Amino acid sequence: MRARSTLHDNRRAPLVIAATILAAIVLLAATPASANPADISPAPAQGIQQSAAMDRWMSFQLEGTHLYAGISLAPGVSMGLDYDSGATSDSAGGFAFAFRFGALFGRTELGIEISPVATVVDFDARANFTLNGHVGYLVPLTQNLYWPLRFGVGFLAVNTARADALFQARADLIGLGYKLGHVLVEANLPTFRFTTDFDAGAVMTWGFNFSASYVF
Repeated sequence: MRARSTLHDNRRAPLVIAATILAAIVLLAATPASANPADISPAPAQGIQQSAAMDRWMSFQLEGTHLYAGISLAPGVSMGLDYDSGATSDSAGGFAFAFRFGALFGRTELGIEISPVATVVDFDARANFTLNGHVGYLVPLTQNLYWPLRFGVGFLAVNTARADALFQARADLIGLGYKLGHVLVEANLPTFRFTTDFDAGAVMTWGFNFSASYVF
């Protein structure tokens, strides 16, 4: 009997060992692994750094000297003026696209605008090249809202009546701008251009100018 009992115990021993091993495997699989410092994700720290960088970008102020670059789009209307008779022509629709470059000294602006044969005074005429330099001031209304004032001179060329370069003056007197971090978004209603050959006549243009610039 004792031998039989021992035999039965010996037969059950592998089953007990196998059950113990299986239970240990299940227990290990169900127990979460201990945190390894090397495996801790840096995402929270990165998120804090990104948030701080965004806060610095958004809190940028127009102080000191900064360069800027941008673009402007200006649909508008034009009217010709004859110097001899004083008569004006019918109004005509037009459009202008230009690149903007310059520097800001605080809120004082020195800049240039270049329209690479992308100024159309009259949709029935061919496009012109324009370049003008200007001085301006961004009058603060609130912390981020401002009123842009600009005056400048330059020239209009390419596809003119006598292949001449014509004098052009500009004035931005009514408008509104908003600073969003390093980005300046503006609307001038209108921006005025006076183009003349100082002889036969002139063209007056009122453009509804929209621009966006990045301040570095």
